[in-house]
Amino acid sequence: MDPWSVRRIRGARLAVVGDPSGRGARALAALAHPEAPVVQALGGLAPDDGDRLRAALAAGAVVVADAQRLAAAELGELAAAAQRGTPVVLARATAEPPVSDLWRDAARALGPDVILSVDAFTPDEVAALARTLGLDLPAAGAVRVHRRTAGAVEATLAALDEAARSGAQPPDAVPAGERQRVAAALTEVGEGAARVALAAAILGGAAPTDLAAVAGVEVTADVLDALADRGLVFARRDRDGPWVLPLAPVVARAVQEASSWADRARLHAAAAEVVDPHRALRHRAAAVLRSDPALATALADDGAALAARGEWSAAAAAFAAATGVADDAEAARELRIAAVDAYVSAGDLGAARELVPAIEALPPSPERDSVLGYVAIQSGRPAEAQDRLDRAWKAVNPRLSPLPAARIAHRRGLDALVRWDGPALIAWADRAIELGGAAPPAIESRAFRGLGAAAAGDLVGAARAVDAGLAETGLPVAVSQRLMLGVGWIQYGLGDLDRARTALTAARDAVGGAHRVSLWALGWLARVQFEIGDWDAALESAREAVELGDSTGIVLCSPLAHWTAAEIRALRGDAEAADRHAAAARVAPTGYLTQRIPAALAQAAAARGGPRAVLAAVQPLLADPAARTVGPDFWPWHPVAARALVDAGRAEEAVALLDGAPAPQSTPARIRMRAARAAAEPDADAAAETLRDCLAEADPFPVAAGGLHLDLGMLLRRTGHRRDAAHHLGEAAAVFASLGAHAPLRTTDRELGRAGGPADADVAALTPHELNVARLVVAGDTNRRVAEQLYLSPKTVQFHLTRIFAKLGVTTRGELAARYGGELEADPGAGQR
Repeated sequence: MDPWSVRRIRGARLAVVGDPSGRGARALAALAHPEAPVVQALGGLAPDDGDRLRAALAAGAVVVADAQRLAAAELGELAAAAQRGTPVVLARATAEPPVSDLWRDAARALGPDVILSVDAFTPDEVAALARTLGLDLPAAGAVRVHRRTAGAVEATLAALDEAARSGAQPPDAVPAGERQRVAAALTEVGEGAARVALAAAILGGAAPTDLAAVAGVEVTADVLDALADRGLVFARRDRDGPWVLPLAPVVARAVQEASSWADRARLHAAAAEVVDPHRALRHRAAAVLRSDPALATALADDGAALAARGEWSAAAAAFAAATGVADDAEAARELRIAAVDAYVSAGDLGAARELVPAIEALPPSPERDSVLGYVAIQSGRPAEAQDRLDRAWKAVNPRLSPLPAARIAHRRGLDALVRWDGPALIAWADRAIELGGAAPPAIESRAFRGLGAAAAGDLVGAARAVDAGLAETGLPVAVSQRLMLGVGWIQYGLGDLDRARTALTAARDAVGGAHRVSLWALGWLARVQFEIGDWDAALESAREAVELGDSTGIVLCSPLAHWTAAEIRALRGDAEAADRHAAAARVAPTGYLTQRIPAALAQAAAARGGPRAVLAAVQPLLADPAARTVGPDFWPWHPVAARALVDAGRAEEAVALLDGAPAPQSTPARIRMRAARAAAEPDADAAAETLRDCLAEADPFPVAAGGLHLDLGMLLRRTGHRRDAAHHLGEAAAVFASLGAHAPLRTTDRELGRAGGPADADVAALTPHELNVARLVVAGDTNRRVAEQLYLSPKTVQFHLTRIFAKLGVTTRGELAARYGGELEADPGAGQR
């Protein structure tokens, strides 16, 4: 699916898109209208601009590059063409003064539908631009490019252009074009300003006073303007004052490559005097060109201390810096392994993978295989993870090396968690706790041990375990974040969605927490938000999870997020988006169970083609004995498969599947399983009684309640209970309308039409709010107009209208006016009763 910016441009009659050079604007415009001719405006250099524009307009949509050079007459002609229905995109270079005064206020005088300022490309835009250049750039590759360039237009286009010319993936090195641009810019600004740019690159961002101290020159507004105008730095102001940063990591790297070793060393040494002690050690390491055993030891000790506090990113940087100044090959190997370990713990799998080839080249050891197994877990490769960790555990001596053994046991516990193997998780967590004492592997194992009880089916015991952990005081952020994740995850399984939402939100927002924990928190938070009917928030949580997974390289949790997004998109009738999420959720048949189940559920949600398509999606789970033993409280694939089996005429298989599943422990899971069992029940009265029992428990779960009302309404209609059917179908319609769930709402409306209305329907059955809405609708007002008059949202008006239709037995606004218009008009004050 195209990026949001491209869709906005494509949907506009007249779009104005700009960036300093105009290249980014032109690229996005071409993405929006790939078949449209691109007319290069030349202004005074080409008196035939108007003729060329008119020729392009005759062919349909048109993109104008360097539109700032157009005169007022040509701009007016293009605006008029857009009003007549010809799509026009004006791509302008904002750094170049425009020819016409019509460009004031972003050309609003022309009446554009869309005005976009391309400050930086998003990862989606990077991927889309790569496709136009013939590059097969996966999402993770686009994120890697974006992370290096920060989306900066010139740097991004330079990286993609170089990759297109070479026919390879965008390199991690600075693209040649960007290197040349930065070198030329540094020459233009002069020696003093160039030193400020180098100081910003070395510090990664600093206050002007610190920049001046490191660069050894005065940092003035003129200097910063000169650097910013040439795309070397940008400045922002926060409550602590101005802050100057490199435009992008790739720009910072290019600035350093354009400087001499001596200059870099001097500025690193100066930087060590103005930053905190941890960063100072790393700057000292960057300032030396030889080994320094004392500095390597100091950095290693600093990394260990940071790791003990859960500050994994800083720990990884310390270990990596220590590797460069170590004078002993064995010490350097250990430090490199520790750096990869810390990068994975920090959730920066991309940085870890850059060092993996060097780790794989090392001789086998428990530490080497342990860290490679850790990378394999986070990459979703269970076979490799098990092989690596098996070898590590066999090679380690727990009595002589208790901490490395504790680390391996901790990772075997993580592997068991994503296999959803509760007993194994508990056993390995206990081993890590026994061996690790107060070290991070033991602390983290205590934090997630409760999830082992949950995976083993003891949700009450799991809740007690994580609650006991939270009762401790003075917990590091790394531990409290994991405990909050455990609370939220387990409370979701228990059906306490309010507490689950609170805990998962806290885990997501933990300052200084680990990305890999935030990913799980976001995935389960999206599920909670789905169940309580807050679907827009659920989509946002799912989007955050997918983007964080792409940016960190940790795709382990992505299927969980895509499942929620696919389900909502399908229910809202957006088949294209549902298909996109279902495709993105796919994992290899050898993936972890906690990947394969949500991936199958995402594909089932997006499936079109009836029960056969749904069964095709869940068939791998039906054939997997491990999946059949997974409880429905967290992974509710059994009822989805059972309903598809019933619809396919295989009710006996559905009953066998449901009866063979572990018993649900939470109300939502019990409702899902019993409703699926009712669908397979041949006795209509018994099925209806089951659904009514489920409805009695469903008040806190609006999405489940909507589905139950629909099931019961359809059942009652088929058995001739039209009045009761209309009531339940109306309730279902009200829920689905409030959620924007157009797909089930269409089904409900059809069923309401077949059920008809109650014979004695009367406007007296309407509430005061419903009477007000009905009276205005009968008078011919639209939902938006009704909302304005009653100070409601259009969504609330639609909710009331759906209930009105159900109570009065009508299905359209016209039918409401025809059957009840006179009665409602005769009582214009009904709403004030």
